[in-house]
Amino acid sequence: MKSFLTKDCVCPSWLCFTFDNRLRKLFQNPQKILGQYIKQGDKVLDIGPGMGYFTFPMAEMVGYDGKVTALDIQEKMLKKLKSRVDKKGIKNIDTQLYDGNTFPFKGKFDLILLFWMYHEVHNREVFIREIKSVVTDRTKIFIAEPKIHVPEKNFYDSIQLLLDGGFHVIDRPNVFFSRAVVLMKE
Repeated sequence: MKSFLTKDCVCPSWLCFTFDNRLRKLFQNPQKILGQYIKQGDKVLDIGPGMGYFTFPMAEMVGYDGKVTALDIQEKMLKKLKSRVDKKGIKNIDTQLYDGNTFPFKGKFDLILLFWMYHEVHNREVFIREIKSVVTDRTKIFIAEPKIHVPEKNFYDSIQLLLDGGFHVIDRPNVFFSRAVVLMKE
């Protein structure tokens, strides 16, 4: 794994506590950001969930009949998240380890969240193939990237790969300190 300060990096698990704090909610409130895209009973895929900043609120939004699957390539990160899930007694969050090539599950999702992580994907063609395997015509893909870390050109170049892969932009939400789009399959 390369240093988190380099261009091609994966945010280390020891750093994620900085993203999961009460002050962040003043600027990036999960309910305000995602509330219009999630409903009771939805199945949500949270890719690169970190310590669960969005995972836990999404579990509340989908309710007991819904489910949030937290997918990460870092086993250490998932263990920390799983420990928090177990400690809180939450039953509708599942954690899954991703090998970077093939999603470890079958099924479709109503929403896929890639919050501040898409720039960390090394093989985007393979990743997009896997995304396609879990979407329906109604699945929304919400992508947000940090402005300070991902230049505008890089953001739009990476979104273009999804557009070329058969998706289209349905919304451009305003997310503090981020560039964001919501896509659906064409």
